Amino acid sequence: GAAFNRVVVVFNVATTSQSATVDALAGLDLTLHPVQPAGSDPVVKTASFVGVSGEFTVPARTVAVFVEAL
Repeated sequence: GAAFNRVVVVFNVATTSQSATVDALAGLDLTLHPVQPAGSDPVVKTASFVGVSGEFTVPARTVAVFVEAL
């Protein structure tokens, strides 16, 4: 199976898109786990991480899995 240096799971149970900044993760190169962009759910594909600031944005009622490659 795939190996990653880091895995971050973000749950958004709200009815609207939510953003949260995690200062401790600023500067990392996190991307959606490869299964999510390759899947059929168009909503999760809009989840994002901005490495410079450490800000995650996740659509309403979505679980997004971000990974950092080895």
